[in-house]
Amino acid sequence: MVLFVCTGNTCRSPMAATILKDKFKKEGILVPVSSCGVFVNDTGPTSGAIEAMKSFGLNLANHTPTQINEKEVQDATIILTMTATHKNLVINNFPYVVEKTYTVCEYVTGEQKDISDPYGGSTQHYIETAKELEKLIYQLQFPKESQ
Repeated sequence: MVLFVCTGNTCRSPMAATILKDKFKKEGILVPVSSCGVFVNDTGPTSGAIEAMKSFGLNLANHTPTQINEKEVQDATIILTMTATHKNLVINNFPYVVEKTYTVCEYVTGEQKDISDPYGGSTQHYIETAKELEKLIYQLQFPKESQ
C-alpha cells in the first residue's frame, strides 16, 4: 500500500491519494492507496480540496480524515509525506518505518522540498497544490516488490 501523510488529512494527502488512485486505475495497477494525517480532527475534506479535485474530474467529497495509526504504517509498503516535518513525526512515532518513509519530493526528485499547504487559501491555491502533486505523482516509480 502507498500511504500519503499530511497534517489534518483534509487536503494534501487525500488529494495525492485520489490522484494516484486515478493513475493506478487508468494503468490497471492494483495497489492500494491510502492517506492519513498526523493531527486529525473530525472535519471532512476542505471545500478547496473538493473543488480542486473536481477540476481534475475526481471526487474527494466522500473522504473521511484518518489519524495516522499502527495499522496504516504497518500495511504501507511506502510512506510519502508532504513535508520533512511530517516525515520526522512519522519516524519519531513509528521508528521501524524509517526505511520506507520519504517526503514526496525527496522520493520523486531527490529534492528536500515541502509541498505547500493550501489550507485556508483560495481555491486557486488548492488547484496549484494539486497540480504540483499530480506532476510528482505521475513521475513516481515504485520498486517491483511494492507492486
